Amino acid sequence: MGYLRKLIEQFGLNNLRPDRNVITNNSFVGENYIGALRAKDGSVVLIYTPVGESFKVSLTKLIRKEINVKWLNPSTGAYSGRH
Repeated sequence: MGYLRKLIEQFGLNNLRPDRNVITNNSFVGENYIGALRAKDGSVVLIYTPVGESFKVSLTKLIRKEINVKWLNPSTGAYSGRH
């Protein structure tokens, strides 16, 4: 959880708001619930999936033309994916 906290603090907790609408197929509940936080200005979206479920993201609320995708392993703090 320390790695997740560090990630959220990097973007400023006061700058992030829950936004379930960025995940277009989020019908998961309980332990499969997928959470999403979006920056007020639309510059970043953070998504958390506790069990690794696949999901689709709507990019219409983001202001950037180029999208960078990174995955954080919360148990190790290691990143992977497109940078």
